Amino acid sequence: MPSVVRPEISKEGELHLWGVNETQWLKGEPSPQSPVLPGEPAWLETRITPFKPSSTSSALSEEIVEVLEQLEKMGIRVLTPDDVLQYFWENPHLIELTRDLARLARERLPEAILSLEISRDPEGDEEYIVIYARFRDYDETIVRKIRDVRKEFISRLSDEREWPLLTTDFRTPEET
Repeated sequence: MPSVVRPEISKEGELHLWGVNETQWLKGEPSPQSPVLPGEPAWLETRITPFKPSSTSSALSEEIVEVLEQLEKMGIRVLTPDDVLQYFWENPHLIELTRDLARLARERLPEAILSLEISRDPEGDEEYIVIYARFRDYDETIVRKIRDVRKEFISRLSDEREWPLLTTDFRTPEET
């Protein structure tokens, strides 16, 4: 999985995802903006192929890029950026809600390692956007803290029929 992600929108309105990983390279061509230097990780590009934004959808593309950049600045991991991009593309109504939940979780759970992921229902075709809060050490207060954040977030919602989930899988950050 990429350890750093940098989304961009090309002049043609296409969404590109730049990532670097020290052990496994993303598919694509080396970036002309980031030449490969000996002993340093190389930037490689992967083009998001499931969709090609048109000029009418460039605002949505920009919003998706913006939220990914904000999540990165908040220190929130996006382990499968292609999946998250595709999910937001198909569910744009959840972009702002996800950003709001991420901000609240970062503020209320400063000791957590937060990770934005897509969870798939093993018994159906449904997908959900999830922020996992992972901790180095778990104690009896962790579940209560997560529930308190969820409760505060849900209390701020108005008429939304769906929203992102905040939970934990009791894994340590190193296990992901």
